[in-house]
Amino acid sequence: MEEHHAAFEGIKKALTTSPFLRYLLYDSKAQFVIQNDASTTTMGAILYQENSKDQWVITYNGRILTNTETCYSTTEHECLAIVYGFGMYRHYVYGQKVIVRTDHKPLDWLKDEKHRNLRLQHFAINLQD
Repeated sequence: MEEHHAAFEGIKKALTTSPFLRYLLYDSKAQFVIQNDASTTTMGAILYQENSKDQWVITYNGRILTNTETCYSTTEHECLAIVYGFGMYRHYVYGQKVIVRTDHKPLDWLKDEKHRNLRLQHFAINLQD
Protein backbone atom coordinates (compact mmCIF):
# COMPACT_ATOMS: atom_id res chain seq x y z
CA MET A 1 0.00 0.00 0.00
CA GLU A 2 2.85 2.36 0.84
CA GLU A 3 4.38 1.68 -2.58
CA HIS A 4 1.13 2.66 -4.35
CA HIS A 5 0.83 5.85 -2.32
CA ALA A 6 4.43 6.82 -3.17
CA ALA A 7 3.76 6.20 -6.88
CA PHE A 8 0.59 8.31 -6.73
CA GLU A 9 2.44 11.16 -5.02
CA GLY A 10 5.18 10.95 -7.66
CA ILE A 11 2.64 11.28 -10.46
CA LYS A 12 0.98 14.24 -8.73
CA LYS A 13 4.35 15.95 -8.36
CA ALA A 14 5.27 15.35 -12.02
CA LEU A 15 1.98 16.83 -13.18
CA THR A 16 2.21 19.92 -10.98
CA THR A 17 5.90 20.89 -10.97
CA SER A 18 6.78 21.08 -14.65
CA PRO A 19 4.75 21.87 -17.74
CA PHE A 20 2.83 18.81 -18.81
CA LEU A 21 2.44 20.15 -22.35
CA ARG A 22 4.94 22.57 -23.84
CA TYR A 23 5.23 24.77 -26.87
CA LEU A 24 7.10 23.33 -29.81
CA LEU A 25 10.51 24.53 -30.90
CA TYR A 26 11.60 24.93 -34.49
CA ASP A 27 15.19 24.38 -33.56
CA SER A 28 17.81 22.18 -35.20
CA LYS A 29 18.49 20.55 -31.82
CA ALA A 30 14.84 19.63 -31.15
CA GLN A 31 13.66 16.59 -33.11
CA PHE A 32 9.96 15.97 -33.86
CA VAL A 33 8.63 12.53 -32.92
CA ILE A 34 5.20 11.05 -33.60
CA GLN A 35 4.46 7.99 -31.53
CA ASN A 36 1.27 6.08 -32.15
CA ASP A 37 -0.55 2.95 -31.17
CA ALA A 38 -3.80 1.21 -32.03
CA SER A 39 -6.00 -1.48 -30.59
CA THR A 40 -9.02 -3.24 -32.01
CA THR A 41 -11.28 -0.34 -30.95
CA THR A 42 -9.18 2.83 -30.61
CA MET A 43 -6.04 4.55 -31.81
CA GLY A 44 -3.95 7.42 -30.60
CA ALA A 45 -0.95 9.55 -31.41
CA ILE A 46 1.44 11.76 -29.46
CA LEU A 47 3.51 14.55 -30.94
CA TYR A 48 6.55 15.35 -28.89
CA GLN A 49 10.01 16.76 -29.31
CA GLU A 50 13.30 15.59 -27.91
CA ASN A 51 16.88 16.69 -27.75
CA SER A 52 19.93 15.19 -26.08
CA LYS A 53 18.71 16.26 -22.63
CA ASP A 54 14.93 16.13 -22.56
CA GLN A 55 11.61 15.10 -24.10
CA TRP A 56 8.44 17.19 -24.00
CA VAL A 57 4.93 16.54 -25.21
CA ILE A 58 3.31 19.00 -27.60
CA THR A 59 -0.11 17.35 -27.95
CA TYR A 60 -2.06 14.10 -27.62
CA ASN A 61 -4.89 12.87 -29.84
CA GLY A 62 -6.97 9.75 -30.14
CA ARG A 63 -10.24 8.45 -31.45
CA ILE A 64 -12.50 5.42 -31.56
CA LEU A 65 -12.30 3.28 -34.69
CA THR A 66 -15.31 3.16 -36.99
CA ASN A 67 -17.21 -0.11 -37.41
CA THR A 68 -15.44 -0.68 -40.73
CA GLU A 69 -11.99 0.05 -39.25
CA THR A 70 -12.50 -2.46 -36.43
CA CYS A 71 -12.42 -5.19 -39.10
CA TYR A 72 -8.89 -4.24 -40.20
CA SER A 73 -5.90 -6.44 -39.42
CA THR A 74 -3.45 -5.48 -36.67
CA THR A 75 -0.96 -4.16 -39.22
CA GLU A 76 -3.68 -2.08 -40.88
CA HIS A 77 -4.73 -0.66 -37.48
CA GLU A 78 -1.15 0.34 -36.69
CA CYS A 79 -0.62 1.86 -40.13
CA LEU A 80 -3.91 3.75 -39.86
CA ALA A 81 -2.67 5.19 -36.54
CA ILE A 82 0.44 6.54 -38.31
CA VAL A 83 -1.68 8.13 -41.04
CA TYR A 84 -3.97 9.56 -38.35
CA GLY A 85 -1.00 11.01 -36.44
CA PHE A 86 0.42 12.72 -39.50
CA GLY A 87 -3.02 14.03 -40.39
CA MET A 88 -3.48 15.53 -36.93
CA TYR A 89 0.02 17.05 -36.73
CA ARG A 90 0.65 18.01 -40.35
CA HIS A 91 0.49 21.73 -39.59
CA TYR A 92 3.23 21.30 -36.96
CA VAL A 93 5.62 19.03 -38.85
CA TYR A 94 5.21 19.92 -42.54
CA GLY A 95 8.68 20.35 -44.02
CA GLN A 96 10.38 19.00 -40.89
CA LYS A 97 12.22 15.74 -40.35
CA VAL A 98 10.02 13.48 -38.21
CA ILE A 99 10.80 10.25 -36.39
CA VAL A 100 7.89 7.78 -36.25
CA ARG A 101 7.86 5.41 -33.30
CA THR A 102 5.54 2.42 -33.29
CA ASP A 103 5.47 -0.84 -31.36
CA HIS A 104 4.53 -2.82 -34.48
CA LYS A 105 7.69 -4.19 -36.10
CA PRO A 106 6.00 -5.40 -39.34
CA LEU A 107 5.50 -1.76 -40.36
CA ASP A 108 9.23 -1.40 -41.07
CA TRP A 109 8.61 -2.63 -44.62
CA LEU A 110 6.26 0.30 -45.23
CA LYS A 111 9.11 2.59 -46.19
CA ASP A 112 10.88 0.12 -48.49
CA GLU A 113 8.68 -2.37 -50.28
CA LYS A 114 5.74 -2.40 -52.61
CA HIS A 115 2.50 -3.21 -50.87
CA ARG A 116 0.33 -6.07 -52.01
CA ASN A 117 -2.52 -5.06 -49.71
CA LEU A 118 -4.39 -2.19 -51.39
CA ARG A 119 -5.42 -0.60 -48.10
CA LEU A 120 -1.79 -0.46 -46.90
CA GLN A 121 -0.77 0.84 -50.32
CA HIS A 122 -3.33 3.64 -49.93
CA PHE A 123 -2.00 4.46 -46.43
CA ALA A 124 1.58 4.57 -47.79
CA ILE A 125 0.53 7.00 -50.53
CA ASN A 126 -1.07 9.25 -47.89
CA LEU A 127 2.24 9.36 -46.02
CA GLN A 128 4.32 10.42 -49.04
CA ASP A 129 3.56 14.12 -48.62
